[in-house]
Amino acid sequence: MTITRWDDNVAMGVTHRGIFTGRGEFVLGTDRLTTRITWHERLEFPWWCGSVVGAVVGRPILRAV
Repeated sequence: MTITRWDDNVAMGVTHRGIFTGRGEFVLGTDRLTTRITWHERLEFPWWCGSVVGAVVGRPILRAV
């Protein structure tokens, strides 16, 4: 995993390589009492996981996680 963005108290971007390759970003949202962490990621599925079809099937599963 490689850090690609670092904005203190705002966001951290990453790229990662391995079984799945992708780019993502953790974004912080705060108010006086709470901090919300939001994670957005774009994954590339390898051919042996169904490539585009695997991504379509896996999307609702990964979204639930």
